Amino acid sequence: PTDRVMAMQQLMQRWNIEYQPERDGDACDFAQHNQLHCETESGDWWQLEMIDRPVVMQLISTSGQPIYGVLLAINDQKVLMNFAGQEMLFNKNQIAAYWGGEYYLLWQTPPNYQQPLSISMRGMAVQWLLTSLAKLENLDLIVPPNAVYDKQLQTRIKQFQERHSLTADGVAGPHTLITLNSLTNANIPRLSNPMGAN
Repeated sequence: PTDRVMAMQQLMQRWNIEYQPERDGDACDFAQHNQLHCETESGDWWQLEMIDRPVVMQLISTSGQPIYGVLLAINDQKVLMNFAGQEMLFNKNQIAAYWGGEYYLLWQTPPNYQQPLSISMRGMAVQWLLTSLAKLENLDLIVPPNAVYDKQLQTRIKQFQERHSLTADGVAGPHTLITLNSLTNANIPRLSNPMGAN
């Protein structure tokens, strides 16, 4: 397997998913069967810390070849990386010298999620959104599976986004849902784990 495939394998392991490329095919297609979504993004350290998920970083070697490593943890100026199964500690600036900002992210989607959630959409993903917001307020809410994304929910999402330094557009896209997951689900892999912890 290529470096990128190996890195995706390591990333899936963080989610306790065994991915065998020969058997399972494309990493992103396989991830979707496990209610995970692949995103290719470009950003900086601040964005990675906000997302707080392990990611595959695409670095460019001095010869111009792409190298893929899994970012496992960030602690101030130190980062824990996994290259081809080997865990290594670096300073951020050592990695930054080879990183143009590109990374691959896996995140856990709401049930039946197809696209960012917005006004007038309905279904199980909206049900999940309402239930998760209720969890934050320690409310035990029974939400019907055909729940609708109404004006009231849009306002609540805008308020949530403002509180968490997200773009306050009232649309529940990947970064909003990832933040909500971080606050309501203790069983997801995080970057903010102590260094060296699996």
